[in-house]
Amino acid sequence: MNSNGLDLCMRCMSRMGENGRCTVCAGTNDMPYDSAHLVPGTLLKTRYIAGMATFEDAEGVTYIGYDISAKCKVSIKEYFPREICTRDEYDMEVIPKRGHEAAFKSLLADFVELKKKLMLMGPMDNLIPVTDVFAENSTAYAVSRHVNTVVLEDALTGNGGEMTWAQVKKLFMPVLETLSALHAKGIIHRGISPRTLLVDANGAINLSAFCIAESRCAQSEIGGSLYDGYSAPEQYQADGYQGSWTDVYSVAAVIYRALTGTRPPESTERKIKDNLVPIFELNSAVPQNVSEAIFEAMLLYAKSRLQTIDQLISALLTEGGSHTAVFVAQDKNLPKKKEGSTKTEKAEPNFFQRYARRGMPYGVIACLVTMVILIAVGGMVLYTQYQKIQDEQGVNVSDLSDIDIDELAGTITEVPDFVGQYIETVKANAEYVDFFRFEFVDDYNDSYPEGIIYDQSVKKGTDLQKNKKLSITLYVSKGSQYEEMPDLVGSTVDYAMKVLGDMGVYYKVMPIASEEGQPGFVLRTNKTEGEKIDPNVDVIILFVKDEQSSEESETSSGVIIIRPQQSDSSEEE
Repeated sequence: MNSNGLDLCMRCMSRMGENGRCTVCAGTNDMPYDSAHLVPGTLLKTRYIAGMATFEDAEGVTYIGYDISAKCKVSIKEYFPREICTRDEYDMEVIPKRGHEAAFKSLLADFVELKKKLMLMGPMDNLIPVTDVFAENSTAYAVSRHVNTVVLEDALTGNGGEMTWAQVKKLFMPVLETLSALHAKGIIHRGISPRTLLVDANGAINLSAFCIAESRCAQSEIGGSLYDGYSAPEQYQADGYQGSWTDVYSVAAVIYRALTGTRPPESTERKIKDNLVPIFELNSAVPQNVSEAIFEAMLLYAKSRLQTIDQLISALLTEGGSHTAVFVAQDKNLPKKKEGSTKTEKAEPNFFQRYARRGMPYGVIACLVTMVILIAVGGMVLYTQYQKIQDEQGVNVSDLSDIDIDELAGTITEVPDFVGQYIETVKANAEYVDFFRFEFVDDYNDSYPEGIIYDQSVKKGTDLQKNKKLSITLYVSKGSQYEEMPDLVGSTVDYAMKVLGDMGVYYKVMPIASEEGQPGFVLRTNKTEGEKIDPNVDVIILFVKDEQSSEESETSSGVIIIRPQQSDSSEEE
């Protein structure tokens, strides 16, 4: 298809041959496509050519694209939640379905805000950057740099299925540090999995597929794009609040997969019967502290789980004898230096470079290297051209009907709705500093979880005065004075004790004779799941199957526990 005078393959954006076939993928431009997608060859913003769709999720469609100004391939993400919108096939306009207009507009604003945040992060290691966000066809688009990669899942499969801890540490620590930096800016991924982590030609892992929160919830209006075995349990709950702890669960699950060669069980299945096997039982070469850290990061109860990526990093590197107490991420583009020497040594091909070399022809690798160099050299030129085009063209607001693109693009003109937002996300929003002077008040609230804003002193929609900061008080929930009884039936007694201990709830372990269940597992409790309990008054009784006699003992914390009696010959654990 000839687009803007360029004879490009709509499947890979390479040049077409004289015979009508692509010189790289041998494809033709008469292949069928989904009529709900953009027509291959569509010109966006008089600059980007959209080709075939490469991926679709609950949030929208990703297309292979070509940047005419920068003369390079790009990826184009279109906000197109198919569940609540459709497309006019004649003019490509995106139209909300009847009854979903408000949701479409609200989520569109979330989409633009997320993509703009990513664009403002600038170049970062282990992150494929967003280079442009614009409006057209009554929707919004985000343009990202195109990088030739393979998904981590395929790379693992191609290299035997699992990795050593030394390999995992080298590959994942830079990713964890980047993820921590994103969290500090209020950006939560919510979809980390072996399918959304991409391995480039240098063997580095890159984060991709950032989506709005609504598309990472199983019970959302637009449907959830989740990953079995890697999505956290709160993502399957209608009232499950997501945060940094959600990414902690997912990235820990990916590390679990890399170290064991086994996909973790789905979190929904684990809630029925927690059958997560510790890593060291599947791979004895993995250090004990690493196995324990991953287990702590994958606890089902969010409050018991490691809460931040920094906590996960610390837990992974606590073993003094493992020489991992201090981790310095090296620039992957620089050769390594021997300690105490000024000479450089040629680095051996790493885990994924060997895979790339086996799977890629020399010509493709040469093209990749050339592309990386061209992108690096042309980065400043691209940015300058982008600014120039923005200044000259602006945005076609008429294409968006009643949607205010200035508002969506981040120009704050009125007080946002802070209620329901996570307080750390608000604090991390750099744009708010110029418009608001915040005061925070913490108090108990039965309707909102801890850390969530439940009220604000100035109503949403209030106009802001130009060049003047507005003082506003945000009321932040400390959570309910009461706790909901978690579902502990079927879990191990150790896990149940851990959950209740983290909740600050007193408990007893009551061994009972039973024909059902297994020893050491909770058969029932004196409070039902979801029942309100007062941590200062109620005592939870865990009825556990026991085949021996028992005696009462008291822990140092003052919690009375009834434990099975040990025989004289047994070793103390």
